[in-house]
Amino acid sequence: MITRSRAEGVQSRRTALWGGFTAACAAALCAGASSPSADPIGAAAATPPYVLTGSVSLPGGDKITSFDISFVNPVLNRYFLANRTSKALIGIDTTTNAVVINAKPGFAGAVGVPVNNDISGPDGVLTVDNKEIWVGDAPARVWVLDINTGAVVGGFTNPISTSPQPSGSPSVKRADEMCYDPVDKIVMAANNADDPPYVTFISTTTHTVLGKLAFDGNNGTPKSSNGAEQCSWNQRDGKFYITVPEVNGPGDNSSPGAVVRIDPVTRTVLSFVLIPTASCTGPQGSAIGPGQQIGLGCNVSPTAANNAIIADGTGSLAFGTVIANFPNQGGCDMVWYNPGNNSYMAACRQAPGGEAVFVINAADFSVQRLFSGTLSNAHSNAADPVFNKLFVPTSSAATSGLCGSQGGVDANGCILLFTPAPSQTSVFAAVAPNARTGTVGSTETAFAAIINAGTSNATACLLAPPANFQGSFSFQTTNAANTPTGVPNTPANIPPGGTQNYFFALSPATVARDRVLLSFNCANANPAPFYFGLNTFLLAATAGAIPDVIVGVVTPTQDGNVVLPAFGGTITGQPAPNQNFLAGSAINIGVAGNVTFTPTDTPFGQFPRTLPLTFSICQTDARGTCLASPTASITVSMANNQIITFSVFVTRLAQSIPYVPAINRAFVVATQAGTPVGENSAAVKEP
Repeated sequence: MITRSRAEGVQSRRTALWGGFTAACAAALCAGASSPSADPIGAAAATPPYVLTGSVSLPGGDKITSFDISFVNPVLNRYFLANRTSKALIGIDTTTNAVVINAKPGFAGAVGVPVNNDISGPDGVLTVDNKEIWVGDAPARVWVLDINTGAVVGGFTNPISTSPQPSGSPSVKRADEMCYDPVDKIVMAANNADDPPYVTFISTTTHTVLGKLAFDGNNGTPKSSNGAEQCSWNQRDGKFYITVPEVNGPGDNSSPGAVVRIDPVTRTVLSFVLIPTASCTGPQGSAIGPGQQIGLGCNVSPTAANNAIIADGTGSLAFGTVIANFPNQGGCDMVWYNPGNNSYMAACRQAPGGEAVFVINAADFSVQRLFSGTLSNAHSNAADPVFNKLFVPTSSAATSGLCGSQGGVDANGCILLFTPAPSQTSVFAAVAPNARTGTVGSTETAFAAIINAGTSNATACLLAPPANFQGSFSFQTTNAANTPTGVPNTPANIPPGGTQNYFFALSPATVARDRVLLSFNCANANPAPFYFGLNTFLLAATAGAIPDVIVGVVTPTQDGNVVLPAFGGTITGQPAPNQNFLAGSAINIGVAGNVTFTPTDTPFGQFPRTLPLTFSICQTDARGTCLASPTASITVSMANNQIITFSVFVTRLAQSIPYVPAINRAFVVATQAGTPVGENSAAVKEP
């Protein structure tokens, strides 16, 4: 049951909050009403299967036969593929599926018959600050391309050499997979085919090599006997993590491999853990998941094949603890984590039973197996978190006709498109406030809404906690005034174009500081997609009481959008710089304390989105006048039930910002000593 006293505490603040909430719904959710829905999370939902819905062919009859890494940038609506066959970096608009970049700066291409991957390229791909594409290549080099045009970026030696090896010997092998630390502006690139394999640290501000580290058993490193594979930057601790398929073995994955934690700044190994072969044979792919998870894509050994999820050591579990194991998968090279449906995607060309992509739900660990085609060379994939569209390149050598079945040419290969299976109707959701704090065992409450964006009645619509939530949960429908109605934990039907509001309550049983990914489920619809900071619930459950801050924001247009004019542009007919603002208020319904308010482009605890924006904030008086000059953040001593007001100034830089309201937003995050105590946001939009 909902504790009424706590409910009334939130209810008394709802008037100021609900306008911003519905504006967020209109701007961020309803705008994508025609898009496919997502996989669910939570015990009450079944995972809708992904289905093959399309394909993308390359221009000019270019083939896809030998290829490597895929990468999605959701801020810019872009999917990128390293295609060795056409010696190109391919860029695709994730909204239209059109090829918008076909860059050929002089990559090595597919060398040898059969192709020798060790000296071929392009290989690894990632984007840096939404401005550059970094591409690994042979011999031992990394290209830096313009993210809008694919042109080689000038002003420095380009490509950047990752030779020589740490020993001083020249390298002719490829620079392969890479990861990016957006805080310290460092890329780590792996030369996986050298013996011993090594990584190179490169500054993205100066484009110079900062140092190297060999996996030779010295300086705290494991001694690799089978290369070094996919790396990731972990936003939870600011460190790099990289897989080493085998340590001190014969080179066939029969000995355990490792996951290595590296400090990007000091370029030293902090620790590494051996992964038991019974859980993961030859760890290759890796992706940072939710909570304390790292998803591992594992190869095959003479005796086994499997995938696994391990702990990164930032939570209650020790680094390397096996959280989940998936036997009879394996043979996987690349793993991608998609927050849009809280799932890992593992591309596995050596999977038992044939090539496949495995979609693994990060909450309940349910698995879908997607057939990628015989001889498809399935080892690369990436997903767009806005539409949950999965991109899987497949080889021209494939024999299953999947490209042709979707209008492509099988003899040329293609990029297959998988989306969640359609349902009778389509729903989206929002939460307000989307952040609360309390002590372990206390009841924290908020409001939610499910929007039926389809043309059929949405039936039996309810809220559900994630399968791994430790504590109690309840929900109840409310009327237009947000007064609870009906019977707690009873689903409701929603007419086409209608919205049902809900009240929900959580009582955490353990100390926590993470996003609670609620399921918004209807019997005849796929669950609502996850949009972090919009319909996720940031819950901080502490041992002792701290401030609990409800943050509200409003924009000049009062539609949930901060409209950012171009240089020399105007707002409502008046001359304006490339700046706009949002106004806000905050009330502390918890204990007194110092609260820091920081404007940012990223919801708390998520991977930085690095929009071309700068932010400043000031506390204001009753007339909206700044009490002091705006700064990067403000810290205010807030008593219980004290209300403050503020203004956030958002300045657009020269770069264009696509209107992706589910991703591209201006957030105001309230913290106390690093613990989140409140959060709200508005979308950013060009005129």
